Amino acid sequence: MSRKPASAPIATLFGLTAFALIGSGCGGPAETDAAAPVRPTGIAYDPNTLRLYFDLSEEHAETLIANSRELVIIDIRDPEHYAAAHIANAINVPFYRSTDFLEKMQQFDRGTKLLIYGYSPDYLVDEQNSHDAIRLLRQDLYRDLYFLTAGYAAWIQAGKPVVDAQGQPVAEPPLGPMPEPVPETAAPAAK
Repeated sequence: MSRKPASAPIATLFGLTAFALIGSGCGGPAETDAAAPVRPTGIAYDPNTLRLYFDLSEEHAETLIANSRELVIIDIRDPEHYAAAHIANAINVPFYRSTDFLEKMQQFDRGTKLLIYGYSPDYLVDEQNSHDAIRLLRQDLYRDLYFLTAGYAAWIQAGKPVVDAQGQPVAEPPLGPMPEPVPETAAPAAK
């Protein structure tokens, strides 16, 4: 009986990661948990504790929505902004100013494929942005997370469709709140 070299679990991990990336049709993982356990049994990873998420452009998110029946779309913006316009079939689970976000998310199994989007990532509400929601979900062991990187505003600016509270298409959707522009610094005078 021959023994596998010590690098076999690492090679298996790289192979599985490459397969997941190629199979998803999306960009690479935005962040991984470097401490994903390697079990002594030779299993390269434990799918119950491997935690990562994928940053998606508007185009990749639209493709994921079109090609995934089991996908749940979560809009983490405030209810009044969700009611005005949101991605079709999205469920509103407000994150900003919420004390029970994770409690509300428990309606979804931790293995559910979730596409999360909020305001522009640069927009802060009480010192929180949409990346904080992803971090919180990762810490709570949600495993199949996709994140609309530039948020709702970029989706609108890319001309992607949205609907109102009654599910009707919105022809001229509002952008919603945007981050305050950073003041430009004056260029030093030429000598």
